Amino acid sequence: TPTYANSQQKREGVETGTITLDPPVLTPDGDGQDDVLLIWYRFTEPGNVAQVRIYDLAGRLVRTIAANSLCGLNGYFRWDGLTEQARSVPAGPYVVCVQYYSKEGRFHTIKKPVAVGYR
Repeated sequence: TPTYANSQQKREGVETGTITLDPPVLTPDGDGQDDVLLIWYRFTEPGNVAQVRIYDLAGRLVRTIAANSLCGLNGYFRWDGLTEQARSVPAGPYVVCVQYYSKEGRFHTIKKPVAVGYR
């Protein structure tokens, strides 16, 4: 129906969560400093179900961190800089993609860049 709200309509101001990456540059070289990326989440309501994946710049899946994980109001996921095959990723930029469903069934995607480097 023209001008009527539908599933393709963009909702303004409905963002229900935030994602913060710490550290912004991951150096998984085993020296005890910045070896693990913490993917912090904060939601306005509990009960969200999240998927967390890491992609390279070519859009290839590097690692699935969480699949259909039930989240509280805040918490974190960890990435150790390894691929699905437990190999170290090459140095360079990557994308952290967090997708989650709210209790009401709304789907959200948040993408953040992270760099991997070695000393």
